[in-house]
This record gives sequence, C-alpha cells and structure tokens, in this order.
Amino acid sequence: MPRATARVCAQPGCPQIVRDNNRCPQHQRERDAYQRATVPTKATYTYAEQKRRKDTVDAWRAKHGDWCPGYEVPAHASDRLSADHLTPVGLGGAQDGPLGVLCISCNARKGNRVQRGTDTR
Repeated sequence: MPRATARVCAQPGCPQIVRDNNRCPQHQRERDAYQRATVPTKATYTYAEQKRRKDTVDAWRAKHGDWCPGYEVPAHASDRLSADHLTPVGLGGAQDGPLGVLCISCNARKGNRVQRGTDTR
C-alpha cells in the first residue's frame, strides 16, 4: 500500500497539512535556525572543512597506516578513521583549530571532551 503523501506538521499543535517535509515552512525555518544556533558544526561543515578533515586523515594514514591511537582504550587497527577537533568547538575550540584522528568508535567515546596526547597533522 502506498504511503500517504499528506500529513499534519510534526510541530505539536500545528494543524497545517504538509506534503514534502515533516514540518510546515514556518516551523521548518524555526527548527533550522535553532539547529544553526545550537550546533555550530552543522552550519560550518563546508566543503573546505570536509577537505581539511580528509587531508588530515590521509596524512595520518600516510604516516601511521590504518591505526587508531585509541581514546581511553589501547591503540588498535581500524580502517574507519575520522578527524575531529582536539578541543571541541562547543567547548570554545576554534572552528579551524587543530584536528586529531580517531576511529569512529573512539571518536564517539570521546564525545565533547578535549583530546590530548595525539600526533596531529
């Protein structure tokens, strides 16, 4: 059975019917503005930042191979490496500040904490 295309706006109390999104245009604008204000990396994750992160991971791989330095765990092999701010932007770190490399799992474990003792690009 095909999915219904018309539904009520996902914003509680809004009776407006929407077809393409989950929210009406007004509530979608409000949600987008809220996201930009509260999560700075969502608004600043530009192509240049993506390239900078890729270059950081590529430089790490050239020097260390597919090896994660670990965060609260010993260093280990991993082919799922990612670049992350050593000092999170949410804790006052600069958007163009130094990046460290961790695997996806260690990066999630690190969360919004300061990473110390890693070799940076």
